[in-house]
Amino acid sequence: MLMKRKLAAAGVLLFILCFFCGCLREAAPTGASSTLPSTESASSSAPVAESASVSESGTETDVSAEGESTSSYAVIPSTETTAGYTTAYATESTAPSTTAATTAANDAVQSTRKSLAERFRELRENRANPLDEPDPAFFDDAVLIGDSVTMGLRNYTTLQRNRGNECLGAAEFLCCGSMSYTNALQPVGPDSMHPTYKGSKVTIEDGVRLCGAKKAFIMLGMNDFAGYGESTWKNSVTSILDRIMDQNPSVSIYVQSVTPIMNGMEHGNFTNERVQYFNAYLQQVCRERGYTYVDIYHVLADETGHLNSSYCGDPEGMGIHMNNTGSAAWSDYLQKTFCGTED
Repeated sequence: MLMKRKLAAAGVLLFILCFFCGCLREAAPTGASSTLPSTESASSSAPVAESASVSESGTETDVSAEGESTSSYAVIPSTETTAGYTTAYATESTAPSTTAATTAANDAVQSTRKSLAERFRELRENRANPLDEPDPAFFDDAVLIGDSVTMGLRNYTTLQRNRGNECLGAAEFLCCGSMSYTNALQPVGPDSMHPTYKGSKVTIEDGVRLCGAKKAFIMLGMNDFAGYGESTWKNSVTSILDRIMDQNPSVSIYVQSVTPIMNGMEHGNFTNERVQYFNAYLQQVCRERGYTYVDIYHVLADETGHLNSSYCGDPEGMGIHMNNTGSAAWSDYLQKTFCGTED
């Protein structure tokens, strides 16, 4: 009897042990397989961390391994047009590595834009605006500097004054045929290309000082781009302007564009394309230094961009000098622009 009871107890104990072993076997696979989806997910998401997307607005966005945007940067346009000037204010950026770098880059761009906006606002306020403040006496303390093209304007102005007509106020002229930004840098000598003031040759900067001018209108360049290399004439332009300002620190500088060439008279480097290229550089210099750029080219050009044939005084010669009609158009434009009046 006792033996039967012991066997029964052993059977119950064995049953209990088998039951628990079965439970453990069922639980083990579930715990082991729970890590597999996470591993596969990480593997499939890895390429996302190496890619980037571009939105329709042109903003490139870094994407993290979780597929969420962590930082972004705009591809900034390289130029901006303000008050008639085209100004480089930022170049295309590269992707920043952190959010902090992105914020710093964006702040720098905004700061640059703000400073440029303020700069151009000041330039607009300082530029002569005849519509707001007409000044008939504007040219009374001005001097016009140039080569043989400006000599034509000087001759026309003298003719009008001799006839008793108002023409560019009491402006004076410092002219010399074939003068350029480049050869005007040479010392004054018997064969040098320099203007004459009261019978004596002078440098441009000395001539401005001797005139006592407060405003200097300079038009040179035709003899620069046609006869010298680009690096030479670019350096010459800034050098002449520096000399004028060094000798006359209170003078206001007005850089007039080179005028167009008549149709059929272009040859070699002597083309309207080169004229426009040269004028673009003059605009750049004016923009950088705060000078006033005066576009005479389009005042005298026809619809094709050549010198209007009715304005040309040497159609059988070089095709660049003005007759009285062309000089009148030029003079009238200056009068209307800076004085608010016409000759």
